[in-house]
Amino acid sequence: MGGRGRQPRVETIANELLDDIDRSDTAAPVDLIANYAEPLPFRVIGDLLGMPADHVDRFRAVIGPLISIATTATKAASATDAPTLP
Repeated sequence: MGGRGRQPRVETIANELLDDIDRSDTAAPVDLIANYAEPLPFRVIGDLLGMPADHVDRFRAVIGPLISIATTATKAASATDAPTLP
């Protein structure tokens, strides 16, 4: 299935996350990174893999640190390869 075929499902997942934020009982500011941007790709990947929704948090807990390590290593490598100004 191509990217366009998945678009409605991705939009549904995104809307579910936004609905969860909207339903929260707090008047405090919402952390969009923690409540939307971080869970969205894990929910989409879990859906692509056919993972039950109640397993996505565990998947995120296991895979999230690995992604963080890879991202940190990539940033460090690109920082050392960056040209310096005289």
